[in-house]
Amino acid sequence: MAEDGKNGIEQIGWTPEVEELLCDWRRRVYAAQAAYYGEAERLRRRNYQLGIPVVIVSSLVGTAIFGNWADDQTYKWWVGGVSILAAVLASLQTFLKFGESATLHGAAADWFAAIRRDIEEMLALP
Repeated sequence: MAEDGKNGIEQIGWTPEVEELLCDWRRRVYAAQAAYYGEAERLRRRNYQLGIPVVIVSSLVGTAIFGNWADDQTYKWWVGGVSILAAVLASLQTFLKFGESATLHGAAADWFAAIRRDIEEMLALP
């Protein structure tokens, strides 16, 4: 701490090394925050990319079951194949948990954003 010659009040400030360290931490935290937000958005899109086809394929199978084409073998194979596809897509959506992962990545990004703001506040208020 340095003493001001005029009135004897001590001046508190960051040393250049501390300020450089805080700036480095701020850059790193910002990079982590941006990466987590980016990953959360990617996972949200992936959840929609898998979820929308599940709904469409399941709907197709549901309506095809009510069709009265029992004599057409090709139709039976098509409905069976689409129903298997619907089951596989729904299972993948459940297993991969894109929506849950997106939420967790968003929460981590928010946490890093709070840390970044704290560091910026420390830099602004020596």
